Amino acid sequence: MLMTHQPCMRCCALTRLCVLPVCVTCVCYLYLPVYLPVCTCVTCTEVHADDTPAVHAVLRADTPVCVTCVLPVYLPVCTCAEVHADDTPAVHAVLRADTPVCVTCVYLPVLPVLPVSPVCTCVTCAEVHADDTPAVHAVLRADTQRLRLLEEERHLQRLLDSGDDSAAQRLEKVYEELRAIGAAAAEAKARRILAGLGFTPEMQNRATRKFSGGWRMRVSLARALFLEPTLLLLDEPTNHLDLNAVIWLNNYLQGWKKTLLVVSHDQGFLDDVCTDIIHLDSQRLHYYRGNYMTFKKMYQQKQKELMKQFEKQEKKLRDLKAGGKSTKQAEKQTKEALTRKQQKCRRRAPSEAAAEAPELLRRPREYSVRFTFPNPPPLSPPILGLHGVDFGYEGQELLFRNLDFGIDMESRVCIVGPNGVGKSTLLQLLTGALTPLRGQMRRNHRLKVGFFNQQAAEQLRLEETAAEFLQRSFNLAHQDARRCLGRFGLEGHAHTLQIAKLSGGQKARVVFAELACREPDVLILDEPTNNLDIESIDALADAINEYKGAVIVVSHDARLITETGCQLWVVEEQGLSQIDGDFHDYKREVLEALGEVVAARPRE
Repeated sequence: MLMTHQPCMRCCALTRLCVLPVCVTCVCYLYLPVYLPVCTCVTCTEVHADDTPAVHAVLRADTPVCVTCVLPVYLPVCTCAEVHADDTPAVHAVLRADTPVCVTCVYLPVLPVLPVSPVCTCVTCAEVHADDTPAVHAVLRADTQRLRLLEEERHLQRLLDSGDDSAAQRLEKVYEELRAIGAAAAEAKARRILAGLGFTPEMQNRATRKFSGGWRMRVSLARALFLEPTLLLLDEPTNHLDLNAVIWLNNYLQGWKKTLLVVSHDQGFLDDVCTDIIHLDSQRLHYYRGNYMTFKKMYQQKQKELMKQFEKQEKKLRDLKAGGKSTKQAEKQTKEALTRKQQKCRRRAPSEAAAEAPELLRRPREYSVRFTFPNPPPLSPPILGLHGVDFGYEGQELLFRNLDFGIDMESRVCIVGPNGVGKSTLLQLLTGALTPLRGQMRRNHRLKVGFFNQQAAEQLRLEETAAEFLQRSFNLAHQDARRCLGRFGLEGHAHTLQIAKLSGGQKARVVFAELACREPDVLILDEPTNNLDIESIDALADAINEYKGAVIVVSHDARLITETGCQLWVVEEQGLSQIDGDFHDYKREVLEALGEVVAARPRE
């Protein structure tokens, strides 16, 4: 639990001065511990009574307290970035702050329930600046304590070289601190993390300005992992990683020794990494011990119990109404019975806090999604393939050389490999969106291809509603269009909203509905799970299993791959080869190639 301390009486002067609840002597124990990125809080000893202004008494304290730490106290929207070193007084730096909300602040409501120490370091994973800093140095510079100690070491060494022996004692302490934080192994650790996230040795030394936004976000993630903060907050960390990077991150976080709070739609990731689940439902947080699989079983059991209680309540209301009571009277009498039951339970357990006034139970909400793709007629094999294909982009090395690959109606194929080897390019060659430099793409003349990727959602007519889009594209009646959208989990109110106003997940569902209306013979899916929730990913897996046509998928979601029984084909060395084994064999191969030990954590 987070510890809180009431500010002492002597903080009044600074509180009035800063418009902040800051205590002079305890340095804001009440508010700062959640945000401390680089500092430690001091014990609450009395300050000297002299002419020093209260704000200077804090700034001159013999502790590494940074002005940044008090920013979140003052602003409901804040950043945990370091303030500029200039002539601005500390109090003005606080008052002038006007910056967008950071991840740390968003998660503050749930922090009190987590086992976080009262003095902790929190890191927000903002995108690194695009400049000439090599990626590995961008990661190393995140550890400001190490940089400070190294700079002090250089300064003290210069003093010693100039004949000042008084620096020797402090230099020895600096060496001890550097050994304690493992400074000598810092670069090896940073390179290990970057390699796990998909950076080759050459990329690790490349300037950050030469990376795309997605790769710079990987550098940011590497910085957070490198620092090993007391509390690490990750919001959909697997979304923009390839499968190899997800496998490494999953394995790495299974050995994480500190508090981790993660939001993710990747059930396999949650099963392997998480020990507790916080479920946000009906504006309340519910806590479950165990991983996602355990939570799912407990939640389903809880829903069954709630349904039984709801049906029992409804039967009682019906009986009261049949006895002559009005609806209002029947509900009042039922509430009174619940109140008496609650009071009786409280007398048995007087230590329990007073509960809220009881309310009548509502029918438990059932959220279910079902994806369906119409089954195609049989086609003679091979239905689609690449033969003797060479391909590369202009001015770059060939991605594929003499590629031969074909599928039939029973094929279930997942294309795997690290970022940049050409997985999405391979899919575009199969759809005909790209033309080979040599060789050809062959397909059955009756073949209809259904292609899904993230760009498909961006190519929708944004001024249309989702229903109008399907009506125009397939000459459907209004209700038939809405029925099709509903099958893919798009809420009823969203059917008549302009596509421009839909979220990424809602647009993805519109594209899936369009895909089903095309009645394809083969589904080619490029990262189909990115904007889907866990229930929708389960529904997609079920739909693929029921579908009688061919499926080719590129995905970083391990559970989708394993649930659909896809054969794994890896893109490597300008070719494509089938993996001898299942997903777990591929996972082990990836980790061993990185020199990692495979975590052997049993599922709960």
